[in-house]
Amino acid sequence: MCREKFTHGRVFLILTLVALLMPVQAFGQLSVNKAGKNWKLQLKTQFLHDDNVAQNPDTPPVVTSQESDSGFNGNLGFNYTHKFNNKISLAADYDIDATVYGDLSQFDLIAQMWGLKPKYKFNESMFVDMQYFYMWNIAGGNSFSGVNYINPSFNHLHKTFGLTRVHYFYKNTDNFQNQARDGDQHGGGITHIYLIPNSKNYVGVGYQVSDEDTDGGILASGAFRDFDRMIHDFKVLGRVMLPEDIQLSGEYKFSYREYDNFAANAAATQRDDKQHNFRFRLRKVLFETLGCLDNVTMRLDYLHQNNESNFLLRDYHSNRFMGGLEARF
Repeated sequence: MCREKFTHGRVFLILTLVALLMPVQAFGQLSVNKAGKNWKLQLKTQFLHDDNVAQNPDTPPVVTSQESDSGFNGNLGFNYTHKFNNKISLAADYDIDATVYGDLSQFDLIAQMWGLKPKYKFNESMFVDMQYFYMWNIAGGNSFSGVNYINPSFNHLHKTFGLTRVHYFYKNTDNFQNQARDGDQHGGGITHIYLIPNSKNYVGVGYQVSDEDTDGGILASGAFRDFDRMIHDFKVLGRVMLPEDIQLSGEYKFSYREYDNFAANAAATQRDDKQHNFRFRLRKVLFETLGCLDNVTMRLDYLHQNNESNFLLRDYHSNRFMGGLEARF
């Protein structure tokens, strides 16, 4: 049961981070296209420490202690973008991310992602794209889930007001270990990033609403339970350049998840979760070029997750610290 709790949480976290970073990546891709670069190979290596790897609940006597562990995370990503003309392009991505723990190897996670992203530019400041990717997740050495994700969006970069992104997404999850968690999720939202003039700084806000429909299954008691839920996500984010060209970025996301058919306790109270996610990152370019490497960068990350739930098994908090290097070839 702990493995299922952890893996669902970590897989969701990966997808959440992908979604959160999309607006900033869209702005970055404008710069890359202007520079004429059509491929990128990026490597990240970092050490990590997590004080609640299994996402055990906070409230005794549900659990006696939280399991902490240190480990290693590595990521290799390749992107190739082909420009058919000044308006139409197609990007292909492959990404593999691996997390290995020192003691709790049952929670090791490998995620592979294959993606395509066609893009049509109306002009230099307005474009539409449609991202598709398939993610295959391996938890504890066993295939855990496969995820299909489709995400069309409209993006407009205003010289004064910044970048606005309106998007829709559809996600289909095939859970190899628990068919009751197979499901479809769809939703949409809007994010606005204000680019502070004459600087590399920005601030942003966003909102997304989605509906998740799962297959569900029969419990040992004979009752039927599914995991259908409505999710509201609110976020604020920003970046500021510190002295010595140190980049500090931060993000807060609040998620409210209302379950349709999930009793939180014996009184049959419906389950409601309120999740708070805080993320802070420091980045410093150490070498712009080092042999065949470009932008050798030191990075420090901190992620705090606090899930407030009336279902005590999912009422938990965790802290994750990461530090390492990244570079491009």
